[in-house]
Amino acid sequence: MENELPEGWIESTFGVVGDIVTGNTPSKVFPEYYDGGTIPWVKPGDINKSVEIINTEDYLTELGAEKARLLPVGSVMITCIGNLGNVAIAGVEVATNQQINSVVVKHPFLDQKYLYYYALTMKPWLSANSTSTTISMVNKSNFEKAPILIPPLAEQTRIVAKLDAAFGHLETLKMGLARIPELLKKFRQTVLTQAVTGKLTEEWREENGLIHEYEEKDDLSFSIPNHWQTNTLRELADSHILGKMLDQNKNKGDEYLYLRNINVRWFDFKLSDLLIMRINANEKDKFSVENGDLFVCEGGEPGRAAIWRNGPNNLIFQKALHRIRFGDLMIPDWFLYNLKLDADNGRLSEYFTGTGIAHLTLKSLSKYIVPVPPLEEQKEIVNRVESLFATADALEAQYQSLKAKIDQLPQALLAKAFRGELVLQNPTDEPASVLLEKIKGLTAAVGGKKKTKAGQTALAFMEE
Repeated sequence: MENELPEGWIESTFGVVGDIVTGNTPSKVFPEYYDGGTIPWVKPGDINKSVEIINTEDYLTELGAEKARLLPVGSVMITCIGNLGNVAIAGVEVATNQQINSVVVKHPFLDQKYLYYYALTMKPWLSANSTSTTISMVNKSNFEKAPILIPPLAEQTRIVAKLDAAFGHLETLKMGLARIPELLKKFRQTVLTQAVTGKLTEEWREENGLIHEYEEKDDLSFSIPNHWQTNTLRELADSHILGKMLDQNKNKGDEYLYLRNINVRWFDFKLSDLLIMRINANEKDKFSVENGDLFVCEGGEPGRAAIWRNGPNNLIFQKALHRIRFGDLMIPDWFLYNLKLDADNGRLSEYFTGTGIAHLTLKSLSKYIVPVPPLEEQKEIVNRVESLFATADALEAQYQSLKAKIDQLPQALLAKAFRGELVLQNPTDEPASVLLEKIKGLTAAVGGKKKTKAGQTALAFMEE
């Protein structure tokens, strides 16, 4: 392996470059271990929150930290039970629980931040060397054997500086990207608001010689063009029913796949996990699924809805869903836009029933009031919304693609760093083999001394 390494690099193990400390949970029978404690007690849930840990959810007293095993500043902590390979650095003196193995670096022969970055690549090794088939676990004796590639100390410093800068830029970029989903959500909500209130087609109405003064309607909480009407679903729908009751003991007949509440998403269907229900032949037509049918969730997320446009099928639908078929006065998309907007702004909840679990019953949904533009204007609005939503979908696809690439960059940068390709090498750097000999000499020099806490080996050597 060594002849494949960059010039001046060596391969060693965690147990050679540092003291390995497995944490502990002090007995909670003794309040003096916990009450009034000021020493951060690190558990796996604390480790993913930041690179450097200064504060934690729970704290120990000095007595408790002694039981848990106190770690000095700069210790590199790695989760080794359960979710393997999460890494953080101790920003102050800390203690950890038993799910974490820590490396107390034998300073100054290994850069602590270099070890941190190297540990970020250890998940595959930890998984491969886990000793349990139920809960993944890497015990201390195995952890000590974890390999590490060590460049010259000066090169370690250059690698850390380069990675710090690159990861800082990535974090800034991620923060910017993280705003995009919320911005797209607000954009879609604005489009629907403009559509439902008539603002989206103001220019279209002017071009077609239509007066578009706005007025408030008694049955709506917002103003709409004065030539629009308001109607309840009962007045607009040709057919509005709930689906077939699922009852394994009573349902007879042939088996059919059926739509459930969970299969209906906003504007789309998830059809990967359809189940089977028995139904008599004379009921099949009643509970059929046809193009243009609007399905609305009765419970779960009441009001969540989508229009079936997946063509001919042999499906039926369960009672947890409304199926609505409209006549000539209503395009189903228009009704769907109203449902989505009112679900987001809370107006739809006025039609819910139930004190614990909310439901949108057949009776209450039939009373749901929507503004109704003339049919030609409905068509124009639907075309414009679809066009704007298509733009938002394209932007979201670009965001997802860019996010996936950015999420892969950290490991790509780390791999490049530990191949010796991230920074220039300097032939005048002291080779890492000299560092390793110093580390081994350190171990031999203090091997017989009693250690009062983790890291005392390194401290004793430096004092000498």
